[in-house]
Amino acid sequence: MVGLTPTSWRKRRVVSTDSTGTIANGVVGRHPIPAALAGLLQVADDAVLVQEASIVTGMRMLHEHAGLIVEPSAALGVAAIIENPGGLRRPWPATGCSRSG
Repeated sequence: MVGLTPTSWRKRRVVSTDSTGTIANGVVGRHPIPAALAGLLQVADDAVLVQEASIVTGMRMLHEHAGLIVEPSAALGVAAIIENPGGLRRPWPATGCSRSG
């Protein structure tokens, strides 16, 4: 599993912020929940940041190729794949993407 909340994950502690600064505000919290971070630390293999432009591109791709109209948060996994076309972490035989947000 790859998580998309890297700051707290990488520092292994809750990191609060004054603003979210992203169009994917459906999955970003300014004050992470300690229990949620603890669970993520147990199951996540990696955490990545994606660019806003990749989120928008992901939204467009989901619409054009799957007929889905999604909010930015639902396109985060696609954005991560766009930015890491060779795979997010090897040796995975395939990459899957959850579209929820």
